[in-house]
Amino acid sequence: MVDPFDFTDFGSPRTLARTLASNPAAPSPGKPAALQPLQPDPKLDTGFDPFADAAPTKPAAQDAFGVTAPGATASVGSLTLARPPLRYLGLAIVLAAAGAVTAGVWGSAVVAAGIGWLLAGPVAIGVLAVYTLVDTRRRTDAVYSAPSWIGAAYWTVVVVCLIGIAAGAWELALWAGRR
Repeated sequence: MVDPFDFTDFGSPRTLARTLASNPAAPSPGKPAALQPLQPDPKLDTGFDPFADAAPTKPAAQDAFGVTAPGATASVGSLTLARPPLRYLGLAIVLAAAGAVTAGVWGSAVVAAGIGWLLAGPVAIGVLAVYTLVDTRRRTDAVYSAPSWIGAAYWTVVVVCLIGIAAGAWELALWAGRR
């Protein structure tokens, strides 16, 4: 009976010769052609083994569920959970709110209106851009988990930024119109 999992005929001639030499029960040249393994074409087979100098794999102690798996190999270290960078989102909302309050409450002073516009505009939106950049990088990790409220928080920051920018710009426009 022929072994259906015997793929030695697809290897290099050297591998095939070693297999035939080590297995006396393998078909020999005197047996019928139907029982002999196919000989690889020496013109096409270079004998190159891409895994010849690969480092041996270390055995894994446990699989993903914590069960010891005999004969398994470890190819990945422990997975870490990636989360959104909430400190950048928090900093952006604080800066946007400070800019909106500064422009809205003390906006009649041109310096306060300018500071409010800068805080809610370029500074808060810049921090929000850093949040988006870091969050996008973290989403490429193997395991990423974001709270369900993160989308609403992001758009809240954007709206507070727009309110602060509009309040600061309005006060700056009133100041420029009086001059």
